[in-house]
Amino acid sequence: MDEDDNSSLKRNHDCNMFYVETHFFDELSILTSALSIALGNLLIFGASLLRKRYKYWLKIPSDFVHHL
Repeated sequence: MDEDDNSSLKRNHDCNMFYVETHFFDELSILTSALSIALGNLLIFGASLLRKRYKYWLKIPSDFVHHL
C-alpha cells in the first residue's frame, strides 16, 4: 500500500464516521421530538381527567356570585 491508498482509506473512513454521527443525531432528534409530543399529550390527557374529576368542585356557586 502506498501513501495514496492510505489517504483514500482514511478519507472513506472519515466520511463513514460523519454519516454514522449524522444518522445518530437524526435519530436522536426524531426520538426527542416524539418524546416531547408524547409528554405533551400525556399532560393534556391528565389535565382533562382532572378537569372531569373536579368539574363540579371547581364551579362557583351562583349564590356566592350574587353576594359579590
